[in-house]
Amino acid sequence: METQNSQVSSSLSIKFSGENGPFFSMKLFHVFMTIITIGIYYFWAKAASMRYLYQNTEFCGGKFAFHGTGKEMFWGFIRSIAILALAYVIIIFASLTQSVALMIGAFIVYFAIFMVIIPLAIHGSMKYRLSRTTWNGITMSYTGTTGDMYAICIKGTLLSIVTLGIYSFWFAVDLRKYIFENTKLGDVKLQFDGEGSGYFFEVFVVYLLTLITAGIYGFWFARNLYHYFIDNTRVVHNEFGLKFKSKVTAGAVFKLVVPNLLILIFTLGIAFPIVVLRNIRFLVDNIELTGTFDASLIKQGKLQPAGAVGESLSDSLNVDGLSI
Repeated sequence: METQNSQVSSSLSIKFSGENGPFFSMKLFHVFMTIITIGIYYFWAKAASMRYLYQNTEFCGGKFAFHGTGKEMFWGFIRSIAILALAYVIIIFASLTQSVALMIGAFIVYFAIFMVIIPLAIHGSMKYRLSRTTWNGITMSYTGTTGDMYAICIKGTLLSIVTLGIYSFWFAVDLRKYIFENTKLGDVKLQFDGEGSGYFFEVFVVYLLTLITAGIYGFWFARNLYHYFIDNTRVVHNEFGLKFKSKVTAGAVFKLVVPNLLILIFTLGIAFPIVVLRNIRFLVDNIELTGTFDASLIKQGKLQPAGAVGESLSDSLNVDGLSI
């Protein structure tokens, strides 16, 4: 069925309206509650933070909303403990035996377990987050499969090892392409057009220039990465679509990074929430959209229920499909 929100503006823009004061106050409260609950409140704090960031992000006239709850994430964490505990128990047991052979065997098993967990975490996190996300009332979804995710990760990991890390650039791009093409807003999908060779060039060559210039070229390095990831991103809807264009300059990166460092240093890290909002505003304010996007033609997608185990695993392992 077509969405009833045809009145949404077709203005091609992305906006973020979050404010430093409210967000900072909310995060201070979250820290306090997390401490007095011995960490349990963390999941409710995370859900509240995501709701705030989503509801203050506007895309082409419509706003995002996050409907996940702390309770879901808490129970997802409880279920994920058993999965993570197995890996740590193996290492601890091998350490106590002080056997070199057992330690080597335990490390191999430990590595294998995490090679199994990480694709599951990325896949599960994407399923959960997008199943709890809407834009202007339209449900988002992730249509990837665990089989495809494992195939990409196994191939990418093995080739990265064989090539001493060189293939990791192609691996990262393949993973990003797969995640994007399976990220849906109703019948609209994302698309990433970058290639591994382009990513390798941006990182390798510019990294050498950064070393040669004692880090000064790092601001141009960051600019080029913004251009690579943003310029290769599209929104596709039937024969229509939007092209993302980065407006980031090296000077703008300098004005972002240096004040961020000063804020963190002089507040001893307390003002980290302010840095988070500065980074989001910087990203959003430096994206230009071109093309055609008619919100009235978007068809509502199917709701795909998903548990929060994958979200908890990705949080614990610090792997996030949305930032790949």
